[in-house]
Amino acid sequence: MFACILEDPDIAPATRLILPNDERLDSVAFACTSGAMVLGDDFVAAEVHKHRPGVPVTSPMRAGITALKTMGLQRVALLTPYMQAINDRMRAHIEGQGVEVPAMGSFNNPDDLVASSISPATLLRAATELGRSPEVDGVFISCSSFRAAGIIERLEAATGKPATSSNHAMAWHALRLAGYRDPVEGWGSLFTL
Repeated sequence: MFACILEDPDIAPATRLILPNDERLDSVAFACTSGAMVLGDDFVAAEVHKHRPGVPVTSPMRAGITALKTMGLQRVALLTPYMQAINDRMRAHIEGQGVEVPAMGSFNNPDDLVASSISPATLLRAATELGRSPEVDGVFISCSSFRAAGIIERLEAATGKPATSSNHAMAWHALRLAGYRDPVEGWGSLFTL
């Protein structure tokens, strides 16, 4: 079993609400990409561990970096909904983890709630355009509000390159942290690793 904490600045109290309280969890996921980047993985894990000590913890940011490295990607196209200041910080964070970001696109929206209203078809078109750049060897779609997990296999077919998104990578990483290693068909190359 794994649990997903939705965007809540009070991580420890939210973790306490995961039921049943006395059942062991195999992994916990904090679901906010930019929030995890700002707070840091160590902080997120420490907050979760206040109520669920020892459980493996992931976030879309940690999972995304882990996924990119697991797929062997060194130069990715990055698609976000964020404003420029967050875009700059996101690019710097990813590059600080050893993955270059030579191509980047954004919907440049200051309202995070708008990201969930962007259709998967629109995300697929934008990510395909970015992913076709000869400067990149893969694609990362960043934001847990994006409905992008279901387009990854089509994106890989359209670009011929590995791809992942925040929720896609987080689901894969939570499964791997929970000990599930079998391939999952229909979800792109990451879920075969």
